[in-house]
Amino acid sequence: MAGAGRDSAHVSGFVSLGPDRLSPYAFSGSFFPALKASVRQAMLTEPEPLAVFLASQYASGILPVSHAEYVPLLRLMEKASAAR
Repeated sequence: MAGAGRDSAHVSGFVSLGPDRLSPYAFSGSFFPALKASVRQAMLTEPEPLAVFLASQYASGILPVSHAEYVPLLRLMEKASAAR
């Protein structure tokens, strides 16, 4: 999966192929570290259990991103929303 080797931190976002924008999965800094690591590993390294869900979301996969990497997308979504 693209980006799965990067050491990002807090947010895993979808790579969407469909018309809908998809919200990121974000964990609070106070979330149990072991559980966060377990969920993150499952989301990034076990694509088979996620296949049906990803297909239902028109998504090709999940990849880790930092907030800084997500900011330009947030700006585009805000701009598109304001234009409606």
